Amino acid sequence: RKITSSTDVDKYARAKAEPEWSALGRRLGKSMGQVAKGIKDLDPAAIRAFQETGEITVAGNVLKEGDLKIVREFQVPEGFNPDDIDADGDGEVLVMMDLTVDEEILLAKTAREVVNRIQKLRKSAGLEPSDKVEFYYAI
Repeated sequence: RKITSSTDVDKYARAKAEPEWSALGRRLGKSMGQVAKGIKDLDPAAIRAFQETGEITVAGNVLKEGDLKIVREFQVPEGFNPDDIDADGDGEVLVMMDLTVDEEILLAKTAREVVNRIQKLRKSAGLEPSDKVEFYYAI
């Protein structure tokens, strides 16, 4: 088991722009639909440029910070099976888990099961936690 951190956002997430309806709706009026579509169609390079400059022109309208929000969606990194990985985040932080079952995980699972069953047997026998027990196993 290990924890790996990374700041390589593009490897694990895809940036997506969404309009801030409350900020833009009043200001743009009838052209809001066209601008909203333009915001949703922004490519990663345009989103990156917006993040660097704080300004972008969409459908002839200059938009600034607060007019749109950038959200990040998880994308399965290259070389990973989508069934063996899961992720969740809040747009700022993304946590990924490798769900691949390997020998170490199987051994840990078996150890937990053995301990659990011994504890249940101790309880059903009315033993105290300080009582010593012996157990034997065979594989």
